[in-house]
Amino acid sequence: MTVSPYPASSFKALWLHRPEGMRNKNRYVSSIVDTIIDVGEADHFIAALCTVIQRLAVDRLHIVGDLFDRGTGSHLVMDALADYQNFDIQFGNHDVLWIGAASGNVACMANILRICMRYGNLSVLEDGYGINLLPLAIFAMEVYKDDPCDAFGPRLEENVTLSAKTRRLIAQMHKAISILQFKLEAQIIRRRPEYGMDDRLLLDKTDFQRGICRIGKRKYTMSDTFFPTVNPADPYRLSIEEQELIGQIYHSFMTSEKLKKHIRLLLDNGSMYLVCNGNLLYHASVPMNADGTFRDVIVMGETFHGRALLDRIDKVIREAAASQPKALDYLWYLWCGKDSPLFDKDK
Repeated sequence: MTVSPYPASSFKALWLHRPEGMRNKNRYVSSIVDTIIDVGEADHFIAALCTVIQRLAVDRLHIVGDLFDRGTGSHLVMDALADYQNFDIQFGNHDVLWIGAASGNVACMANILRICMRYGNLSVLEDGYGINLLPLAIFAMEVYKDDPCDAFGPRLEENVTLSAKTRRLIAQMHKAISILQFKLEAQIIRRRPEYGMDDRLLLDKTDFQRGICRIGKRKYTMSDTFFPTVNPADPYRLSIEEQELIGQIYHSFMTSEKLKKHIRLLLDNGSMYLVCNGNLLYHASVPMNADGTFRDVIVMGETFHGRALLDRIDKVIREAAASQPKALDYLWYLWCGKDSPLFDKDK
């Protein structure tokens, strides 16, 4: 839709106002419409009129999570919400992932980059938030210059076409950031044993010579065995080049003014849940036991359940946004941890 340079209220006033003494309102309205068409403002007028109708029809807009990572226009949605008069957001795990990245969690940053590479959604990073992808591209092309990276090709929508060269570059970047993500997540898992996520550590359970990975009690043949940045003797250690790369990625995220603005909008209008008109709005789940009682969940050393759990997590999210280290680690757990109300799956 074309965005009108004029506020919707001005068109509303123009439509409703009628000069004194003019009896034929139909002629008056027709002359307004004719003039709008003559001066080439018909598209803007229609857009503004639709906005007026929408805002009159929708008293309050509820958004029940995952504003980010669901399509190619997250930044455009946030821009539109910035101009909306009455809305609320219940956090989803993708939203929390972006809050974590904007607050300095490098594992969250790596996950965001991986998701965008997986679905060929680079525009939200580059055009939307000015995230510089050149360092990642250079690193990937150097490390995987002879690797087709077939298992890491992007999944694209049917109407999206990319050249073979572009698809291969995205696949190389996808593979590079995936390995970096595994290493960065391992740092959190080892730093926070209370998360109980040792089962996510798979690089140390991989036989790179035989191409076999052990997950639980089963062994799987790997479809890709070329991992030049992984040292089998110390698989989670970052190489010097990877350390430099994550430093550049960190700087890019932390200096994005638009990202800061949108995350502030998300925090100012968001919460873990909302009760409105007798309805409980929340994103994914409220952890429960098999007998229907609320399940106890440990959050940063304390046990909570039910409403108290959601309240505590809401507080942790805001502590993390203020760069409290332990809370910042927990944002990554909220993204993918089995006892996270925003995820609530084993894996």
